[in-house]
Amino acid sequence: MDREISLSVKRKRIRKKLLLSGIIGLSIMIFVITISQFMKDSISLRAVDIGEVDRGSIEITIAASGKWSPLMEE
Repeated sequence: MDREISLSVKRKRIRKKLLLSGIIGLSIMIFVITISQFMKDSISLRAVDIGEVDRGSIEITIAASGKWSPLMEE
């Protein structure tokens, strides 16, 4: 017949499971904190130049040479 498991063995198993789950939880927390530290912004605000923007038209001149012809003729 089967024997009943003693109370001390049951407690050891419970402690072992709690210790293992605690170690796993702590490892996950350390991993998340480490990853979040790497994902922070690495550029300081002082390194960014900020200026005012004026509204107006943009004019661009392109110098080229050659023959100009339309894409399609009717």
